[in-house]
Amino acid sequence: MEGVVVVRAKLDDSGKVVESTALSGDQLLVHDCPENVKKWHFHPNARRAAVIVYNFRLAGWECQTEPSFFMLQRPNFATINGCEIPLETSGSQKN
Repeated sequence: MEGVVVVRAKLDDSGKVVESTALSGDQLLVHDCPENVKKWHFHPNARRAAVIVYNFRLAGWECQTEPSFFMLQRPNFATINGCEIPLETSGSQKN
C-alpha cells in the first residue's frame, strides 16, 4: 500500500501542536497521523499553523532490498517505508 496523508496542525505561540486534523489520505493510512503530529514542534509563525505531509510506502511482503525506516525531510515532510517482518526466524515454524 502506498499513499500520502496530509495533516493540518494548529500551533500555540511557541510552535507546539495543540490540535491536528487529517485533510486527506486513505483511511487505513490516516489513522495515527494526527496523533503523531502532536509530538512535533514547529517554528512559531503568524498563522499558528503547519501542514505536514506523510508519504507512506508499505510492503505486504518481506523486503529484500530496503529495511523499514522513517525519514524526516525538513520542514514538514515525512517518508515512512515499512516492510512486513517475517514470522519465521532461525528454524521456528509458524503455527
